[in-house]
Amino acid sequence: MKKRYLVIIFAILTLVGCSDKAKIEIFNNTSYNEIWYSLNDGEPIMIDSLQTVELKYDVTSYLLFSDTKKIDIVYGGKYVVTKQKKYNLAPGDSRNIEIFTDAGEMIIQNGSFDRHINQVYIVESGEDFEENLLSTPIGPWEDKTFNLESGFWDLKIVDNTGDIILEHNIFISLEASWTYTYVEN
Repeated sequence: MKKRYLVIIFAILTLVGCSDKAKIEIFNNTSYNEIWYSLNDGEPIMIDSLQTVELKYDVTSYLLFSDTKKIDIVYGGKYVVTKQKKYNLAPGDSRNIEIFTDAGEMIIQNGSFDRHINQVYIVESGEDFEENLLSTPIGPWEDKTFNLESGFWDLKIVDNTGDIILEHNIFISLEASWTYTYVEN
């Protein structure tokens, strides 16, 4: 009789499993408070300079196998090129993400009274302009910031009338801003 109860208890424990923690630590190793991260396509969450955020997840561990938790993290910000990391976390896993400054920024300002910037192309110097980086136009007196790795870049701007502006060999350095102000001809 006791063996029967032990077998039943063992079967229940095998089926139910036990919960264990998995964690991710995100550390803003920059001097800037304009750093953000986003989980699983959620809203961006700001993280202050030199702050660590610890995220804990319950993951179930069974005797014969373990559940995993899928996590998609995107981060970026002031002088940080946006990056995406995907993890399958198992019980006991611990992951660290350190965010460092690795970029400068190019700011495109629309100084026009009545024109919109419909397309912006930024490529490494000498490369072909292929992908429009705008999802929405830059209206009069608006601007858009692009984080870029240090180096030489070419810029192409197309406004709503089809006028094209080209700038070549723009040097972007780490933790520095370069601004282009568009005005119609």
